[in-house]
Amino acid sequence: MQNINNPRLSVIIPCFNKADYLIQMVDCIMKQTFKDWELILIDDGSDEENFNKVHEFVLYDTRIQHIRRSRLPKNGNTCRNIGMDMAKGEYMIIFDADDMISETCFENRVKFMDAHSECDYATFPYASFEEGSSVPTTDKMDKMGTDNGTILKELLSTVYPFTVWANIYRTNALKGIRWDEKLFVYQDLDFMIQCDFVQLKHIYADVSYSDYFYCHFNSGNSVCNNFSEEKIISTNYLFPKIFDLLEERKDKNILLKSFERFLVLHFERLLNLCNDQYIEQYLMIISPYCPNVVEKCQHIKCKIGSRVSGHFNQARIHYYLYKAFGYKFNQVMGIHEFVKWILLRP
Repeated sequence: MQNINNPRLSVIIPCFNKADYLIQMVDCIMKQTFKDWELILIDDGSDEENFNKVHEFVLYDTRIQHIRRSRLPKNGNTCRNIGMDMAKGEYMIIFDADDMISETCFENRVKFMDAHSECDYATFPYASFEEGSSVPTTDKMDKMGTDNGTILKELLSTVYPFTVWANIYRTNALKGIRWDEKLFVYQDLDFMIQCDFVQLKHIYADVSYSDYFYCHFNSGNSVCNNFSEEKIISTNYLFPKIFDLLEERKDKNILLKSFERFLVLHFERLLNLCNDQYIEQYLMIISPYCPNVVEKCQHIKCKIGSRVSGHFNQARIHYYLYKAFGYKFNQVMGIHEFVKWILLRP
């Protein structure tokens, strides 16, 4: 039975322009078999055309609140915090604006949480699809993890076992957990690390179908090209924050080894940007926490110089990274780039 003043489920979606994608997602929500929900849409400064298009679509459903962000900073995390403060539901789901869900998504997630009172949040299977292609059926599923106590290790090494929109949370369990409004990159990572640090109890839902479908957009841009100065500054803020959190852990050394992979990956991205200032700032920031990593990175930077473009130079980068840190990924990528250089030589 639907209760507007006290819904069982609160759904939060930050949004910015892209009205057509958001309307598609809202339409999925309106078609849910489970009806006792509220939807909180927090707009992060969309232009009038996009805002009004969404507003007209949701105007007559009293379960939906569509509001503009009421304070600074302009940031999806600010919108998420505003939504969490407004939420009245027993359970909470935080979605992205440009994806889709199955018609039974809410029903299955709420039913699972009702049956598992011992857990604070649960992860459900999800699947991806390419922009412009049809949404996969519910029997298509990306890899699911297992509850073996390694969530934090996986997060720190950039092997995401899940992400926020695949989860349903008990609203009370999230008291005291906030989206960091200083972050403009890795926002979901920071949120998930906080959940692990306060020891929220987690379960993977034992189901064989996907209920969430996220879109890969064909932007044509690499990760490095999308790594703006704002995101670099944000990363320089996040990493010391993580180091300080790890100081509290008895398993600090094990977790630091996992985090090293993340540090090396970020260094590789900075190498490819060919900006010595970014690299120097980054190494200076992490130096108090991991001087050995910094020393190896400085050695690699001297070897590489500014030669990063082309398959041969990419092979060199991965060779030196593999030689210094021993990550299989760099070995595989180095061989891959070298073979491409051989095959494409005139």
